Amino acid sequence: MKETYYIAPFLIDIVDFVEPISMGTFVIRRITTDERNKFFNVKSFEVKQDGRIEMEFNASQGPGNECLYDMYSPNEMESFRTDFKMKMCNFIIECNSCDEPEKVHKEFNNMIFAFRLYRSGFVCAPTLISFNRVAYSHPQYVRNNDNYKINTEEISEVKKIYDAVCLTTNRLLLDAFGEFNDCVDIKANIKKSFVGLVSIIELLFINGSNEISLRFSLLVSYKLSNILGYRVNFDEIKSMYKCRSDIAHEANSKLLTGELLGKLELYTRTLLIWYINNYNCKNYNKEEGLLEVRNKLNI
Repeated sequence: MKETYYIAPFLIDIVDFVEPISMGTFVIRRITTDERNKFFNVKSFEVKQDGRIEMEFNASQGPGNECLYDMYSPNEMESFRTDFKMKMCNFIIECNSCDEPEKVHKEFNNMIFAFRLYRSGFVCAPTLISFNRVAYSHPQYVRNNDNYKINTEEISEVKKIYDAVCLTTNRLLLDAFGEFNDCVDIKANIKKSFVGLVSIIELLFINGSNEISLRFSLLVSYKLSNILGYRVNFDEIKSMYKCRSDIAHEANSKLLTGELLGKLELYTRTLLIWYINNYNCKNYNKEEGLLEVRNKLNI
């Protein structure tokens, strides 16, 4: 099979970027002026000293121009915001591959997911193009609108996640990856997201169905505070599980806030990355030392 060239605009801010970065078969590099014109109909782009961005657009779009105006957005305001943000993207993902297109698309999605899992923020590469045509388009915009900033040292950690995502055959992890993507998606209902994020932690760390609230609160608070260094206690995690139960059984919860959802997303992200790095360890057990944990927490 002949090599095929793929290219995609990549919305991300690599703060200390110096040279192209490899990840699997893909390379991340700076976007050129010609590519900005090709993708977004932008004739010129300049960042002023005061931080303002000035863009000049071409008068018309010629045939075959790969302008990305058809990216999915749930409403007009969201469409405008996303479209404008993408015009400001400074990076390109590209690769030459002899693999089947489906394999390239899967690894492309895995790379975007690895960045999304590593840190919260608006990171996306909505369209993969080959032979001047859209070869794959599945935007998966996230709810968090914050600029996604990362440095090259941190990208080495993203690479580890990417490798694990590509290589794993662990059914629990694959299910958790899919659920996490759904929970942080811009289209996701926040109640469903909250329940889904809790379910990821249950899936990876909790056995059986007895006293789930207690065991969930014990293990999660212990792992976050004693192993991962977060300032979190048993009662905080217990209230999260109560919120999940309220939503699941009563369709609502007075405990649910954007701040609580943000904390839960952070904790789920951290625990999922920890699981990726540790589930193959011989001494890993979902609920090892539960009584010891309970005694340490004086519960």
